[in-house]
Amino acid sequence: MDRVSVFIVGLCLAGMVSGEDEIIPAVIGEDVTLPCEAKERFPFKLVEWNRPNGGNTEFILVFKEKKISKSDTPDRYMGRVEFKDLQKGNASLVLKNVTAEDEGRYECYVEKASNRSKRSIEPISTIYLDVPPPLPDVRPPPGNIGLIVALAFFALVVAVFAAFVVKKKQRSSPPPPDKEAEKPLQIQPTAADPSIP
Repeated sequence: MDRVSVFIVGLCLAGMVSGEDEIIPAVIGEDVTLPCEAKERFPFKLVEWNRPNGGNTEFILVFKEKKISKSDTPDRYMGRVEFKDLQKGNASLVLKNVTAEDEGRYECYVEKASNRSKRSIEPISTIYLDVPPPLPDVRPPPGNIGLIVALAFFALVVAVFAAFVVKKKQRSSPPPPDKEAEKPLQIQPTAADPSIP
């Protein structure tokens, strides 16, 4: 079982994620969309995204009275949240530049404009945003090690190339003349030769 699966199972056992939650993975620094399709409740009277936090609920983004209200939006979400496409019945929440603190449970409530009854207390979408910690940085240690390795490799390539060129030249050129063969032949007279005076 991988690390994320163990983490999710642990959360379920701890009661932070219910079996009804949809788990959406996210990466720190990227954007993520928390789904909330509500076309059957369009046109909307109210769309509310919140984070239940024990007895305290944070209102992330609210659409009511035909306009988006950010008066209750916590500062850490300002400029990072928007609705996907309310005009087409899509109440999904786009969360930009995800941080580790964004991890947790989110709920989407939607009320149809023609609904005259008291607001339903059940969310139509419950999401658990899973933001695992970033993987460790695997860059080489600082310094000139990379440069030294690159220069050593380059020197090795040059040396092999030079040896190849020298070897090839030796094979294609005629052998050097023998030094013994270049000396003129000298005949030494011997005492037994009567022709020598």
